[in-house]
Amino acid sequence: METTTKPCKGQVKVRHYQKLDPASIDMKQWPTGKEIQDALKKEGFLHRLETKEEAFWQAAFRWALLKKYGHCPQGLENPFAETPDRSTQKLCLSDQDIVTIDDIWQELCELATSDSAKNHSEADSDLLQFLATAMSNRRQLQWSFMDCGPACQFKLHAHPNMEIIFCVKGELHEIRMDGKPITKEFESEETSSPDSDIHSNQRLKGPDLSLLGRPWKFQTLKEGNFLVNEVGSIHKSFAATNGEGVLLLVVWGGSHADVSPDQEPRSVNVQEALETMDKRLCGDCASGTLISETFLPTSERSQ
Repeated sequence: METTTKPCKGQVKVRHYQKLDPASIDMKQWPTGKEIQDALKKEGFLHRLETKEEAFWQAAFRWALLKKYGHCPQGLENPFAETPDRSTQKLCLSDQDIVTIDDIWQELCELATSDSAKNHSEADSDLLQFLATAMSNRRQLQWSFMDCGPACQFKLHAHPNMEIIFCVKGELHEIRMDGKPITKEFESEETSSPDSDIHSNQRLKGPDLSLLGRPWKFQTLKEGNFLVNEVGSIHKSFAATNGEGVLLLVVWGGSHADVSPDQEPRSVNVQEALETMDKRLCGDCASGTLISETFLPTSERSQ
């Protein structure tokens, strides 16, 4: 078992594992349950899995993508069971569910490489591009672990590529921009260089949000659950100050498109919203209470 140093309070440690090689990967077989289990084993968390069946974990990651992009099988919109203390969630997939998910996955892989793929919706195009090329928004993806200490905060950022997250341990909280992405194109940083020795992705700038007039929503990703960030989605995520931190298994491009502080939205103070929710979590988190909140732009607040 590989040993790792736990992050200090407020820190995030990222450990990179396997890249998705477009030249050799077979998306009809992706992801293999073995690569998921191998990554968890290196981190010492394989024992936390409710099941160690490779077919289950392959289907679980596929289910997350299918749900995000509107291809979730009927009856599997929310196949979770909460633990008695409501602190974690268990994904429940039967053998037949796994077969159904695989059938849909194979159909989409065939569609992604066909001439008719270009006639599908913009939302579908992100998924179909990924299935056809093993890349997202022309960026190579990789498996990584994000080990986030208590009170850690990511910068406000956009996602220049698709990002798939499985919450291995703890809870990840976020303040998220509501609505569709405002852009999926991002400029390179002036001193841009590859953001990882694993691939050649360039670091990118986040969009200018200073005049944005949208609501922002507080959400929580619980242990055992999945989150798929579509290309262009924007949020600021964090681990609660009074928590134990959070461990995430992610498929991503190696970096985010961080929003410059002087280009953050003026109508909603995202940092202030984060601090407000962190204080509420300090009082409610231990009880397992699921909190929801919406932060309206100045123009929509009641006088």
